[in-house]
Amino acid sequence: MPIVSVIIPTYNRKKLLIETLTSVFEQEYKDFEIIVVDDGSTDNTKEALHAIIKNNLIKYIYQDNAGSSSARNAGIKNAKGKYLTFLDSDDLYSPTKLRKQVVYLDKNLNISIIHCDYSKFDNSGIDLGYRNTSFFEGWIYPSILKQWSMLMGVSCVMVRSNIFEKVGFFDESLEAAEDLDMWARIAYHYEFRRIPENLVKIRAHSSSMSANKEGLEKTFRIYLEKAFERDPELTRRYKNRILSTMYTYSGLNLLGEGNQTLMKAVRNNSKKAIKFWPFELKAYL
Repeated sequence: MPIVSVIIPTYNRKKLLIETLTSVFEQEYKDFEIIVVDDGSTDNTKEALHAIIKNNLIKYIYQDNAGSSSARNAGIKNAKGKYLTFLDSDDLYSPTKLRKQVVYLDKNLNISIIHCDYSKFDNSGIDLGYRNTSFFEGWIYPSILKQWSMLMGVSCVMVRSNIFEKVGFFDESLEAAEDLDMWARIAYHYEFRRIPENLVKIRAHSSSMSANKEGLEKTFRIYLEKAFERDPELTRRYKNRILSTMYTYSGLNLLGEGNQTLMKAVRNNSKKAIKFWPFELKAYL
């Protein structure tokens, strides 16, 4: 039985996937299995992986297109490792990523989730800078619900496999923020720990999600409402402030998009932010 299961969901990224897999094969720590969940790719991903599959270097699972959450859940359900880690099919592990996280969890039996810092790079290989994720350390609930500018990459995480018995799987009904939803559910029960090293490279694509940012706002609202239902005390003490933060950062993210429709959305979000929490100074910008 492998100690670590590396779960890689993919959709139409056969060229990038090979580079991603190479970063796993080059790990210093070798006691792992790789589970690639092909979420309905139409670019001949399976054919591109033929030699790798034939030599039993990965476990390949194909499913009809259902989204990244569904693909990650399929990987979780098929994993045999006592530790699970995720890797988006365009991201890269440093050679020491698995070893350092396994060593940490082996030594700290009371900890169920460990993550690391990361850097971002573009498709040309240009380094876009280091991301310090020190916020995601310790008992971070409910403050995690107020964070929109400091995100922890899915590819940076390693968890004990039994954690999902407690918190459930990734929410397949969410079109976005499914990772934030998972981290919030984990943070409700568990302490987060971090290795303060850049062990992952996350690829930033030129195509952004700005065209659907108003839709994302709706998804974030659903994610927050789930948190409020889970914790009535949170609702009583923090709901207005958390919603104000959401609308503030949603509005700031829309700035600079360059069209009147989105600028109107910026103004509307600022008004909503001030309504929920007048002390959110960034809402007045």
